[in-house]
Amino acid sequence: MSFTLHHRRKLQDELLGLAEEKLITSLAVTALQNWSNLYTELADSLKCDIKAQNLGLAQGLNLQTNPDREIISTA
Repeated sequence: MSFTLHHRRKLQDELLGLAEEKLITSLAVTALQNWSNLYTELADSLKCDIKAQNLGLAQGLNLQTNPDREIISTA
């Protein structure tokens, strides 16, 4: 028990503050996270114009499953 307390007290001086921990965490982005962020930004930026409406790509693709044939043909 005394070893644990002594060890924790010794390491207390080496701990970082909350601001420093957040900074280090934000800098530790992995390659997979970067690809995910890039994909999200790219997918958000893609737009399609359907009947004078500027829709996102997912919304435009969703129109292709609509039961109304006229909507499908414009999509």
